[in-house]
Amino acid sequence: VGSRLRDFNPQDLALTVWVFAKAGVRAEALFNAMAEVAEGSRLRDFTPQALANIVWAFATVGVRAEALFNTVEEVVVSGRLHDFKPQDLANTTWAFATAGVSAEALFNA
Repeated sequence: VGSRLRDFNPQDLALTVWVFAKAGVRAEALFNAMAEVAEGSRLRDFTPQALANIVWAFATVGVRAEALFNTVEEVVVSGRLHDFKPQDLANTTWAFATAGVSAEALFNA
């Protein structure tokens, strides 16, 4: 799976890590590869639910990906916050708190 991540669309990426986290599988190499693929401008293509699912998955399995979390925070506070449903926002803020990633801009938005 890891070698094909670059071919995945945003929903596929989010669902892949969500499934691993839901199953309690801490596939650190896969999560790290996914973080590399998703970081940067590509995260702007993710739906609010996909963004929430990604950070939820990382926090759930305990894989540290501060750069990914920081990029998600930038995407959310740069005009996407109004697109988030309450569940997406709750999952996102829970993930940041659980992962111990500082997100002052997100929590103050």
